[in-house]
Amino acid sequence: ISAAVNILTAAGSLNLGASEAIGVRISSCSGGDTCPVVLQGTTVAVTRNGRADFDGLSILNFQERASFTFQFTVISHPEHNAVSSPFDVAPSDPFSMTIESTASYLTVTQPLRAVVTIRDIYSNPADVDGEAVTISVVSLVRAALATPKPGLKGDLTVPLVSSRAYMGITPPDSYGGGMGMTPVVVEGDYVIRFEAAKFGLAIEKALRVGVGTISTNNVWYEVESMQRQLIAWEPFFFRVRVVDDEGNHVKNANIQSFDSLSLSTLPEILKADSIFGGCQVDTVVAGYAEFSNCRPAYIMPVEAESYPSSRVIKLAGMVDGIALVATTIITDVTAPVTELRVDYCVT
Repeated sequence: ISAAVNILTAAGSLNLGASEAIGVRISSCSGGDTCPVVLQGTTVAVTRNGRADFDGLSILNFQERASFTFQFTVISHPEHNAVSSPFDVAPSDPFSMTIESTASYLTVTQPLRAVVTIRDIYSNPADVDGEAVTISVVSLVRAALATPKPGLKGDLTVPLVSSRAYMGITPPDSYGGGMGMTPVVVEGDYVIRFEAAKFGLAIEKALRVGVGTISTNNVWYEVESMQRQLIAWEPFFFRVRVVDDEGNHVKNANIQSFDSLSLSTLPEILKADSIFGGCQVDTVVAGYAEFSNCRPAYIMPVEAESYPSSRVIKLAGMVDGIALVATTIITDVTAPVTELRVDYCVT
């Protein structure tokens, strides 16, 4: 910004006498007389032939304010001053990107929390309305037994309004734009990239994501240690992996994590096979619910040659009164070790 001021005599002509030091400051701007901005450059100039020139002034952090005025003051006589006509300041080209309010730790299903601001070379908010910030995963080191899903979901492109993009943080009422919601999905260590590709600007941030809330829809995410060769009437053991809403293994789950965790209805298969007997959760250890004393049954009499027989066992459970998504297991059921058979009866 360049500005000049003339020193006049009482008659209104240029004062060509001794030189005077003239100071300049911001007098006012839109939004009030106190402007939280910074005026940089040479703010004191000496008159020459009654004129003082100010070159290379710049206003930083003007934050969308306008209608600035300068006040020029004769330093040796502060009572002599003048105020300029109002003027606006337009931003320069986009130059830098900053990120505020980023969290370094989240849990699964929580959204990224960030405010991205694009500024010009003088740190003023740049005119980038209509452009956008894209979000991507540069690297992701998954935790053991983390879900294989992509690391992020939701809004991967967030519009810039008034030089800013809000993600997971509610913008002020004066903002005029919306908020992006980009939940994290995978337990692990991320490097997230925020990029305004049109301007060649990007920032990368490290983020650690912990396992989320135990999911009542996904407790049966994976059946472990399930025998594939069962004997009718004989008890068998199996365990299921407890996971969060996205399928990450909840390692700290324990029996106290649930008010109840049990098998409920177990439909007959072809009206012949069912599971019965005290099939229940004994323990939840390291995120695995362990069941025991479950028994496959059959309807007698049965021909031995019909065994082994492939059967589909359907596990449908309840957690805290909420029905779980069922899991089906294909197993081979063989005849019991001993069988009592009555061929005929005389009365």
